[in-house]
Amino acid sequence: MKLVLHIGTEKTGTTTLQSSLRRSVGELEKQGVYFPLRTLGNQNHSNLVVIAGGVDDDGYFRRKAEASLQVPPARFADTVLTRLKSEMSIRNCRSAIFTSELLHSRLVDIQSKQKLFNFLSEIFDDITVVIYIRSQASLAISRLTTLIVNGSTSIPRGILPEVSYSYYFDYKTIIAEYESVFGGSNILVGLYDRCLLKDGDIRSDFEQRARIEPGTLGRAADSNTGLSLEALEFVAEWNRISQEGDPSETGLRRDQLRAWMPLLRAHDGDRPRPRPEDVDHFMAPYSAGNEWVRQRYFPERKTLFPIRDEGHAVCTTPRDESRAGRSAARAAATLFGSVPAESDGAAANLVAVDLGASQRR
Repeated sequence: MKLVLHIGTEKTGTTTLQSSLRRSVGELEKQGVYFPLRTLGNQNHSNLVVIAGGVDDDGYFRRKAEASLQVPPARFADTVLTRLKSEMSIRNCRSAIFTSELLHSRLVDIQSKQKLFNFLSEIFDDITVVIYIRSQASLAISRLTTLIVNGSTSIPRGILPEVSYSYYFDYKTIIAEYESVFGGSNILVGLYDRCLLKDGDIRSDFEQRARIEPGTLGRAADSNTGLSLEALEFVAEWNRISQEGDPSETGLRRDQLRAWMPLLRAHDGDRPRPRPEDVDHFMAPYSAGNEWVRQRYFPERKTLFPIRDEGHAVCTTPRDESRAGRSAARAAATLFGSVPAESDGAAANLVAVDLGASQRR
């Protein structure tokens, strides 16, 4: 039996793709393709991380997995295996699609990848691994939005993380480890760029790579759209105020922020753009690895990633903390009631006016 294992990487349209796969289960089964919705952990198959022994610092994924299937740890993998076999048989499916970007961020050594392969090989004798990648600088900027929305209170001065190296961004090592375990001929690498994806869409591109009928996945709304720099500053400051406030009101503050998110996402200010020299510095540890990936998978390209993604063409707006930081911070503080509204000039800019108006409507 055949399996297409989609591992992301993170911030490459994975949530959008997974939502489309979930909505298209019926159409996929008509083509003999199985996409599990519960046995592996809803549409993001996080149970694979538990089975493979991936990074799970506080045990969140294990607790979630065991609670969903109501089985003890010792029987978890065997139970999942039995259910997958049964569900594929009942649906008369000879192929399957599994997907989780956590296989990028949580399987950080070759041992966990080998354990994953051993588990999958109990069912499948033909496994194709699909990996999408984007420039490390672009990934880091996109990831910043996720970190802020999830509660972080600070934005690096240069926008990009102040780290010299991280496995998370090391595509050569990640791909080489998957090659070593699953076989080099079974790895498909795609570049996550609208100019390079089939029809400019991750769903169309994946349909082609997974060999499912064009149009099967439909066109669900894109997920995880970005925020302007000012909106990010707003959310970061709101998080700080919330964390320093009365703990009993934390849930209320998070609910209020969620209600504001559509307005924040619609704000058309400048997106976070690091200076070209900061991009060069951040990308330097990965340049040799990127060249390895280019030569191996994209020999027709002069560079692995489009130059514009690496900051040399469009990332020319330095961060103006006096404008973006203060205005968003004061707006958040005013709306929360930390400072008198009449003393704050932020009511005339960013989302303060919009959010206030939305509350009155």
